[in-house]
Amino acid sequence: MPRVSTIAIVLRPPPARLEGGILDYLPDADQELLEAVETDYDSAETRARATTMVRAGWQASIDLRDALVRSIGADLRIVWIGGGGLNLLAQQVAPVVATSIVIDPSMVQLRRTPDTLGQEVVLARALAEDLPVVDDWADMTELQGVLDHVTDPELAIKHAVRATRPGGMVVVTLTNDASWFRRLARRFGGRGHGPYDHHAHRFSASQIHELVQASGLDRVVTETVMFLRLPRGIDRLPDGWANRVTRASDVVGRRLAARSGGITVSRGIVPMPRF
Repeated sequence: MPRVSTIAIVLRPPPARLEGGILDYLPDADQELLEAVETDYDSAETRARATTMVRAGWQASIDLRDALVRSIGADLRIVWIGGGGLNLLAQQVAPVVATSIVIDPSMVQLRRTPDTLGQEVVLARALAEDLPVVDDWADMTELQGVLDHVTDPELAIKHAVRATRPGGMVVVTLTNDASWFRRLARRFGGRGHGPYDHHAHRFSASQIHELVQASGLDRVVTETVMFLRLPRGIDRLPDGWANRVTRASDVVGRRLAARSGGITVSRGIVPMPRF
């Protein structure tokens, strides 16, 4: 499907710059900060690490969110905040998506985004706290590993809710700072975080649940997955083996320690207007 640069659905007038089909809402941003972001995203180690994380555990999160997305319906309009790059979930659900708007502060990530994420794909370099999407537009908005990087997590969620139609779904996906292996790492003198994780905040699953619930969403449900942190070498095994092991550990983990998995998935429904 062709990548499009339509701006009829964005909130503000045309951005100051249109670069290679990408709408740029950050032309005057702190260039030193953005260069640091781009350098991190563009490193071979970061790309290899991201691939390993998917094969060693994130697939469980992708499977869960896939089921959530498909439960909404077909011909969906989805906003992916922090969705630049491979975005394996968006690729997985593309058959039921009419339009994807991908928001990311990184031009490197946006250029890597596949053009097959729906019948229409709109790419925009922008911030979660200043989301350039009209009110009540999306059937689903997901903040993908975003809230621990943004300056104002509450404002980022507020914009996601604003951009999602009544009855639509907002999903927050984030690493869980209260996972059992991070707690264990801290107890034995480590932080449990890799050198390429530049976080402004750290959130437990319970804290994410409170943030999402405070946004005004209805029927908020928070789960964790990836209860087993597999070794780095797992990326050398066939995909099927890693998925079987992580799924089995999730079945046990949800029964014994529901909020201790490595990844938090929290979602809620935008309330219908009251007359």
